[in-house]
Amino acid sequence: MNKICAYLIVLLLVFAGEPVAVRPSAQPPAQPSPDYNAYYQIGPDSLAHDGVPKGEVRGPFVLPSRAYPGTQHTYWVYVPAQYDPTVAASLMIFQDGQAFKDMDGLVRAPNVLDNLMYRREIPVMIAVFVNPGRTPEQPEPTPAEWGDRTTNRPTEYNSLDDRYARVIVDELMPVLYKEYDISRDPDRHGIGGASSGAIAAFTVAWQRPNEFRKVLSIVGSFVNLRGGDAYADIVRQSDKKPIRIFLQDGRNDNRGVGRDGAYDQRRDWFYQNVRLTQALTAKGYDVNYTWGMNTHGQRMGGPILPEMMRWLWRDHPVSTDVNDAVERSFNAPKKNLREPLPKDWIDADTGHRVVRLTDDAGGSTLYFHDNAFSPEGNTLMLNTPNGIAIVDVSKIGTSGAQLAIVASGARGGYVARRTREIFYNGSGSGTVAAVNIDTRRTRELKYARGIVNADETLSVVKNGNASDPDGKYPRPPTRPLVPQLQRMFPGKKMDELTPDQQFSVTKEDGLASRALNPTLQSFVFTNLETGESRETGYQYGDLNHLQFNPVNPNLLLYCHEGTWHELDRTWTIRTDGTRMRLMHRRAMDMEINGHEWWSWDGKTVWFDLQTPRSQDFWIAGVNVETAKETRYHLQRDWWGVHFNSSRDDTLFASDGGDASQVAYATDGMWINLLRVRPNGTMTREKLVNMSTHNYVTGRGGVEPNVHITPDKKWVVFTGQFAQGRRHAYAVEIEKANHK
Repeated sequence: MNKICAYLIVLLLVFAGEPVAVRPSAQPPAQPSPDYNAYYQIGPDSLAHDGVPKGEVRGPFVLPSRAYPGTQHTYWVYVPAQYDPTVAASLMIFQDGQAFKDMDGLVRAPNVLDNLMYRREIPVMIAVFVNPGRTPEQPEPTPAEWGDRTTNRPTEYNSLDDRYARVIVDELMPVLYKEYDISRDPDRHGIGGASSGAIAAFTVAWQRPNEFRKVLSIVGSFVNLRGGDAYADIVRQSDKKPIRIFLQDGRNDNRGVGRDGAYDQRRDWFYQNVRLTQALTAKGYDVNYTWGMNTHGQRMGGPILPEMMRWLWRDHPVSTDVNDAVERSFNAPKKNLREPLPKDWIDADTGHRVVRLTDDAGGSTLYFHDNAFSPEGNTLMLNTPNGIAIVDVSKIGTSGAQLAIVASGARGGYVARRTREIFYNGSGSGTVAAVNIDTRRTRELKYARGIVNADETLSVVKNGNASDPDGKYPRPPTRPLVPQLQRMFPGKKMDELTPDQQFSVTKEDGLASRALNPTLQSFVFTNLETGESRETGYQYGDLNHLQFNPVNPNLLLYCHEGTWHELDRTWTIRTDGTRMRLMHRRAMDMEINGHEWWSWDGKTVWFDLQTPRSQDFWIAGVNVETAKETRYHLQRDWWGVHFNSSRDDTLFASDGGDASQVAYATDGMWINLLRVRPNGTMTREKLVNMSTHNYVTGRGGVEPNVHITPDKKWVVFTGQFAQGRRHAYAVEIEKANHK
C-alpha cells in the first residue's frame, strides 16, 4: 500500500467519537459517481508472511439443523498454531464463512488471525466460519453468490427471533466444546459478519448475552428487510446487556432510494447503522464505530478487520513483568498440528498392539452404553467430523480395516438391536433418521422422538418440564444445599486440597442442585406405527441415560442425574408406566453407584459401585428378574470413568482416569481388561498407557468410552494423545509377543 492510500484510509477511520448527524435525502448521488472503494486495500496484517506460523482450517463439516428442520449448515474450524488442548481458547464465529475464509477475498481472516495471534495482539482463539443453512439439494454459497436467492440466508440472518441463536448456541457450540478446549466464559466469545451476517451476529449476542458478548459488524443490515430497523428502538427500550460491539459502514452503502427515486428511511443502511450506534451509545454500551466512503460490501470492512479485532479483544490478559521472557516473545506454535498421529504400535508398557481406526480427520467411539455393533457383531460404528462411519470388525488390525462414511454430516446415534441400521438425529427438532449399513439407504422415522426400542415399535423422550395441574405428584420436602467441600472432605478447607480435588469439589457443587431438589419430569412414549403418544412415569428427578433393554422392548433403564452420593440413581420402568423400580438402594452415607449399562442379553443392569465414594470400588450387577446382585471387587487403580462388558459378561473393560476423577488414583491412567475368574473375583491386565491422554471434559479432554468387540479380540476406545486430536483406537486383547 502506498503512503497516500494509507493516509487516506487513516483519515476515514473514526473511532468512538461523537454521534454522527444524518440528514437523509431522497435525491440519488449525482452521476457519474466516483469509485468510492478505490482507496481501500488490504494491508500487511491481512497477508501471509514468512515466519508467521499458520493455523489450520479444518473442514468442511456439515451440521444438520433442528431449529430449521430440513436444512444443514456447512462450517469450517480454524485452529491456530498456538492452540494448546490443555488450555481453554477464546472463540470467534464468522457468519457467511465462505467469504471470511476466502484467501483471495477482501477479508482473509485466517491470515489476520495468524498475524495478530503471533504478535500477541489478540488471545489464542478457535475461529469458526459458518455458512447459512440450506437444504441438501441447494448449492453451497460462494464468494460470488452468498445465498440470498439459493439458501435460507434471508430467513436465518435477517429475522429478529431466537432461531438462529439456537443454531449457534444449541447446535454448533456443543459440537465445538466436544472437539476443542474452548472457554465457557461469554466474555471470551465473539461473533461477527457482514451485511445480513452482521445483524445475525448481533441477534445471537442480543438473544444469548450469556454466551456471546463481542460483536463485529461490517455494513450491518439493520434495516427493514425483516424488521431490523427496529433494533435502535429495542436497544433504547431494553435494559443494557453486557455486549461490546464494533460497527463499520459507508456513506455510500445502500441508501434506501428505490428505482422510482422514492426514499425509504427504513431501508437506508448508513442511516440505520448510525441510528443504532447512537442508541447503543446513549445506553452506555461499549461501542466503537467507523464510517467510510464505501458502498455495500467488505471493501472497507475487510482491510480494517485487524483493527476491529484488536479493539474487540483488547482486554485479554497480559503480563507486565519485565523479566517475563515468554510475554516479550512471539507466540510460537505449541505443536505441529499437521503432524500425523501413529497408526499402529506396540504399547511399550503393556506389550499390546494398538491401531488407529480413524483417518487424519479424527473421530471417536460411541458413548459407553450406546450399542456400537451390528447384531451379528461384524460391523463397528464410529463418529467422525465427516459423519457416521463403520469399520469391518474382522479386518481390524489389517490393511482392510477401511473407514466408510454411511451418513455424511451426521453424528451421534447407535446401532439397532435387530436390524443392520443406525439410528441418528434427523433433520427436524428431536426427530430420528436411520441409515442401512449395507445399502446406505436412509429413512426418517416419522413419529420417533429420542431413542428407539429393540423391536422398533416405540420411542421415548423425557419431558423435563412436566406439569401436574391436578396435584397428583406432591413435591418432596426441600433438601438443603450443603457445600460439597463439607460432604466430600469433612473438616478440610479448599486451600488444603490438591488442584484435582478442588476441581472435583467445584464440579459436584454445580451438580448438587439437580440431585437434591429436582423438578417434576416424565417420559413420553410414542407408538412408531400410529404416532400415538403416552406421557407417564412422573417423578421428581433429573431423568438421564435413557436406555431401552436390548431384548425386552417394553423395559427402559434410566438414572436420576446429579451428584451421585446425594441420590439413589439407577432405575427401570415398563413402557406402560408400571413397575418403576430402583435397581440399587444405597446402604451408607456417601455410597455411590452410576454409569449403568445393560448386559447384551438384557438380563443384568451393570454399574460402577463405591462403598463409600472414593474408597472401596466394585463393578456390580442386578438381575432384573430376581433382583440378585453380583459384585466384583476392584483395586483403586483399576477403576475407570466408564466400564463395559463383553456379550457373555466374562470380560469387562475400564478406561481409567486421572487424579481429578472420583477414584483419585495416582496410577489410574490405563485402558484395563478385567477378567472374571471362576471363584467370582476379577483379575486386571493393563492394555494401553493413557498417561498422555486428557481425560477431563471440562478441560478440553475426552472420556475414552471403551467397547469390547463381540469376538472378544479388541477393546475399542477414544484417545487424545497429541495435538488435541481425538481418534478411535483399538487395542488387541492378546499380547503381541504371545502370537
